[in-house]
Amino acid sequence: MPTAFFERQKQARWRTAYLLLLFTGVVLGLLVVLNGALLFALEPALLMGGARGVSMGEAVSGHATVLSVATGVALLGLGFFTARMALRLRAGGRVIAVDMGADAVQAATTDPAERRLRNVVGEMALAAGVIAPGVYVMQREPGINAFAAGFAPSDAVVVVTRGALDRLERDELQGVVAHEFSHIVNGDTRLNTLLIAIVHGLEALAISSGDHVGARHGGHRPPATLVLGWAAYVAGLLGVLCSRLVKAAIVRQREWLADAAAVQYTRYPEGLAGALKKIAAGRRLGSALLAPRRREVSHMLFAPGLGFADEWPPLLASHPPVARRIEALDPRFDAGDLDAIRDAMLDAMRRRAQEAGEEADDRATPAAESVLAPGADTVTHTALIAAATGALVAGSDQARALHAGVPGRLSAAARSRDEVAALVLCLLLADDAVIRRQQLDAVESCLGGGVRATVAALLAEYGRPVQPRDRLPLLELALPTLADVPEDDARRLIAAAARIARLDRIDGRIRVHAYALLRLLQIRLQAHAHGHARADASPLYRVLDSAAVVMALFAWHAHAGDHTLAEQAYARGMDAMLVPRAPAFHVPDDWVVALTGSLRSLEGLDADGKRCLVTGLLAVVVGEDGVGANVAELLRVVTVSLQFPLPLVLPGDALVADAT
Repeated sequence: MPTAFFERQKQARWRTAYLLLLFTGVVLGLLVVLNGALLFALEPALLMGGARGVSMGEAVSGHATVLSVATGVALLGLGFFTARMALRLRAGGRVIAVDMGADAVQAATTDPAERRLRNVVGEMALAAGVIAPGVYVMQREPGINAFAAGFAPSDAVVVVTRGALDRLERDELQGVVAHEFSHIVNGDTRLNTLLIAIVHGLEALAISSGDHVGARHGGHRPPATLVLGWAAYVAGLLGVLCSRLVKAAIVRQREWLADAAAVQYTRYPEGLAGALKKIAAGRRLGSALLAPRRREVSHMLFAPGLGFADEWPPLLASHPPVARRIEALDPRFDAGDLDAIRDAMLDAMRRRAQEAGEEADDRATPAAESVLAPGADTVTHTALIAAATGALVAGSDQARALHAGVPGRLSAAARSRDEVAALVLCLLLADDAVIRRQQLDAVESCLGGGVRATVAALLAEYGRPVQPRDRLPLLELALPTLADVPEDDARRLIAAAARIARLDRIDGRIRVHAYALLRLLQIRLQAHAHGHARADASPLYRVLDSAAVVMALFAWHAHAGDHTLAEQAYARGMDAMLVPRAPAFHVPDDWVVALTGSLRSLEGLDADGKRCLVTGLLAVVVGEDGVGANVAELLRVVTVSLQFPLPLVLPGDALVADAT
């Protein structure tokens, strides 16, 4: 089954690239129609033909300037309306979520269903290796649906309907969320946002053409003007229709890809299939939305939001037929089972109404536990193959470690808006008791005695400074909560953390784990506050020197400063990157400044370059008995800086290349 899913992903990507070319064709066709109408308006003799008429070539050459101006005006108009919408959506997925009437789910929510949703989103963020997105719920939507929105993983949100929360079991909800995470990881959210802007531009151009040229208000305008107005208006509407056809075709391909990726993340196709079966059983109300602006986001939804997909003409359907999606996940599916599913859903709704007010158990169902608990004592990763091929492997082991292995008191603090800052500072406390007292004094100086007391209480609960294997999971668990903290408080927290980190130095510089935690904190809080990073554009060869610095420092820290082993590991990594003439191995004197500067230079690296770099980094440590703490934390810094989706690697994990 995994091979089949990977093949479907590859095919869907190629088809999407082909279909995107059709959008260009739509715009070109629109320009041809507009220019043709303009020619006939300027040269009525074109309609006469024969000896009395004017040839098309003569008409074009005679009015070349006018046609050029008209083409420019049309392109400027389309560009203006499209850019205006794109700029509005640039603020991130939360703009679309709010437009759809969704409410943000806070970390401190007391709603059991919302807490379950946040937990599932956190697990999937680890599995996908991306920043945990904002979580929103459309409280007034009884249908089962969801969507992801945003220009990049750093400003993405996941929006789920109330119907999905109330009617889906945990493993089914997990399948839906995993589907949406695929859209985030594969760049579909950016594509979908751009599609909103493009279609808006075409619609606005059509309406403005009709209003200003005379298609709607003919009055006493000259016949030629009326012809041109009607032509512009009709051409605009045809452009909208064609763009919607192309949009629907693109979306259908991406939905197949997202279903396949959801199975990769969860390794449990029954969960996603179960959610789709409940939608199919619900028929018209299965996934339909009530929001007035549902048409604008119809192409972003998990399932059809305008009515049942099977009742739409195939070319206009925004999603593949639900039955076909189910059959791809569950070949044993029988449509006759939907009646039983519908009855079970009604019984569950009645039972839930009777039990209103009682807190639901948020523990995973046995099926979901089987997804998150593969039963291995030593976590192994096929991350090298994942990075090399772009095919992500589920990080379900890490999700299990996060939710089951983290001490309960610290886990609760990570979800508490009042205690999350203290938890982050607790992760930076030194092993040395004297330095630790100095750090606690610094906490009190920066943030007050109350925060110091909470840090001390968490330290006492844990019994010792937080161990390496718990540091990254706790930080990942805390980051969604920190996203709810006001920006001024976040800045004070970063300043306090930097001061604490400087108190625990080795060879005059902060320790690797302190650097890693500080950088992750800065990157993710800035991403939540300021939106997405610049677009990927630079090929690897243009920033090879920066990549070499990152590789050298990674190899150096992976081998505890052993120059010979580090140089050998560096060569291994550069070979894996397929660099023919790699820069000589060199470790900068000030590794903190060098690494920070190099990572900033690499932020604009294109997708292939990112994949090559991460492949090389992983080649440095593949086959080792276990990944060291420095390596795991630096790897996380690199992948988060590059916005490269890679499941969380923890200290002690084994990293292996999967021959399959």
